[in-house]
Amino acid sequence: MNTRALSIALVLFTLGCGAAEACVCDKPGTTTTANWLLATGAAATHVFLARVTEVTSTDKKSQLDLRAKIEILERFKGNAQFESLGITPCQNFEPKQGDVRVFFVSAAGIIVPCSDYRPFISDEELLRKLRH
Repeated sequence: MNTRALSIALVLFTLGCGAAEACVCDKPGTTTTANWLLATGAAATHVFLARVTEVTSTDKKSQLDLRAKIEILERFKGNAQFESLGITPCQNFEPKQGDVRVFFVSAAGIIVPCSDYRPFISDEELLRKLRH
């Protein structure tokens, strides 16, 4: 499958995942990690390494009201100037204070759905791939 087809599939999945629906995020095997990275990177306007400095919520009943204040450490795509990030209904990880990780983010400052890479690739390996 080519990069364009993967990008389109990810965008369609993202649009089809409503707040009331349960979202299932696929975890690629070792042969599809590169394809996952291409598709997720294509869906993101910004890709960067950041430290979460604070996690806040305006409504304790909804995880969707979480905001993660961040300090950007290194940029790989785009010129993000965000001080905080929001999450989506299909977010497959919750930002934790003190965590340093790669974020795939939309132009609006929202973390791309299903962009948790840690179940199948280490931070070090992802950083190595992004830096090359």
